[in-house]
Amino acid sequence: MSDSIVTLDVGGQMFKTQISTLTKYPGSMLAAMFNHQDQGMAQMAKTKDGAYFLDVDPSHFREIINYLRYGKIVTKDSDLLEGVKNLANYFCLTELIKELGSTEDNDWVTLDLEGKKEIRLSLKTLTHFKSSTLAQYFLSDEKAKHELSEWIIKENETRYYIGRPLDVAEHLFQLLQDRLSSISYVITDDKGHHVANRLMNELSMFGLHAPMSHRNTDDTTLFGELY
Repeated sequence: MSDSIVTLDVGGQMFKTQISTLTKYPGSMLAAMFNHQDQGMAQMAKTKDGAYFLDVDPSHFREIINYLRYGKIVTKDSDLLEGVKNLANYFCLTELIKELGSTEDNDWVTLDLEGKKEIRLSLKTLTHFKSSTLAQYFLSDEKAKHELSEWIIKENETRYYIGRPLDVAEHLFQLLQDRLSSISYVITDDKGHHVANRLMNELSMFGLHAPMSHRNTDDTTLFGELY
């Protein structure tokens, strides 16, 4: 793949850089935008002069492109850094987000349940039962990410789509948030049907339920008390 030089119109300001710079981190959305496809790049808006157009703040983008070039952020301006963090999150530049350091907001994520309801949970809650598949997913374990890829889609660093039935997903994450303090209540859906069996299947799928013979041997087995 040739390393082309491209011109970008970023919010009205012009930038020139190489494809290798924009695609330095292959897993990022920015890299996906500029991957070559046959004789051209992925479809993106262009100006009449042929520059690729990005509708983002150029001052924030300048810091990001310099990070991709030199591997570090130079500015100490806190207001500017906040915008850079937001843009890095938009472009899914995980390495840059880590470089900038976590903030209180980065310690929380939004879960989109089937596109019908959104809930916010802390990463501390989602990773409380550390040996579970769910916790390992949010701790960036590759095997867990592969196992749950059919049901969890990472939209950006703080937002995830959960493709599971809304009624049981709500109960599952509520139980996780309550740390099982109300584990003995009767679980029903909106129509009054008993959904405990389905919830048990969900818990098992996310690695949050251990067999009866293994109860009380580690923190994940507490979910066995649903039965």
